[in-house]
Order: sequence, then structure tokens, then C-alpha cells
Amino acid sequence: MGIRLGLKGHWGFGAMGAFFWLPLALGLWRLTNIARMVALTIQWILFVIIPLGVLSPFAAMEGVWRNIPLWALFSLVIAVGSCNCYAIFVLTYSKDQFHPLLPRAA
Repeated sequence: MGIRLGLKGHWGFGAMGAFFWLPLALGLWRLTNIARMVALTIQWILFVIIPLGVLSPFAAMEGVWRNIPLWALFSLVIAVGSCNCYAIFVLTYSKDQFHPLLPRAA
């Protein structure tokens, strides 16, 4: 909801999103280890929550997906889940390339 409102032009939600996502993007660009851990945490949360939210019986009772066939919902969940799995694999496989935020004393 906050991202949607931020994209519609509500400056408070846009600023809040920029306050969170820009440091994360900068940290991943600079290959800091804390940004990798935050990104991994977000990916695992999305990997668990998206199928639970899309395929839940409560969404079906409210008629959220009324006109969408079931195979389209499964393909959406599988596509997003596979992208999450790929991001988790890349962030886990390349953990040696990331360095701590502060350099260690020699």
C-alpha cells in the first residue's frame, strides 16, 4: 500500500520508501555485508509471505482473485518464487565478495 501511494505522488510514502531502499541499493552496490544480510532477509520473507497471501482462503473468500484462473495464480507464485530463489542463491553464493561495513584492524 505504501509503495502504491508513493508512486501516485504522496510525498510522505515516497520519502519513506526512498529512505529505506536507497541505502539498501547503495550498500549492495558497494558490496557491504550488512546490505547482503538485509536483502537476504527480505527475500526469504517474500518467499514465504507471497504464496501465503496469494493462495490463502481469505483472499478467495473476499473475491480478490475472482476473474483470474487458478493456473494464472500458480504461475504468478512460481515466477515470483523462482526469482526470489535466484536472488537468494546469488546473494548466498557470492558472500565471499561482500565485505564488512567497517574494515578490520590489522
